[in-house]
Amino acid sequence: MPVYARERKTTSIQYVATAQKIQAEILSYCMNEKRFSKKYRYVLVQDIINKSNELGDNVIGAKAIFPNTEEHVILRKRYLERAIVNCYQLENKFTLACRTVQSVTPDSLKNITSLLLDELTLLKNVLKSVKLVSNEKV
Repeated sequence: MPVYARERKTTSIQYVATAQKIQAEILSYCMNEKRFSKKYRYVLVQDIINKSNELGDNVIGAKAIFPNTEEHVILRKRYLERAIVNCYQLENKFTLACRTVQSVTPDSLKNITSLLLDELTLLKNVLKSVKLVSNEKV
């Protein structure tokens, strides 16, 4: 049964889907030869793509850990914190690209920037809500 868009709510793992969207958007944006010429591929593009892959890896790592022990809670928080740092690093790399590559403009990065801001909000909310979950059945 379809749900109206206005009635949709954020799921508990929306941050995973958003990270995957970010990876896809960054890959298609950076591999466009109109945006980055070949001389920037090894200097900027490769680093941006690697950082987006690292973001995806950290998000998947956080999702894979069930916080049923204190160690798992700490580990999940660590992965989430790394993912948050990856978002800020990606923002910094795109800022550098805007300043150095003429064909990269803030207007062309609106979709990626919007996804990164959404991901930061989602990750911060998930990080706040991570707590120890017991395995005991009631």
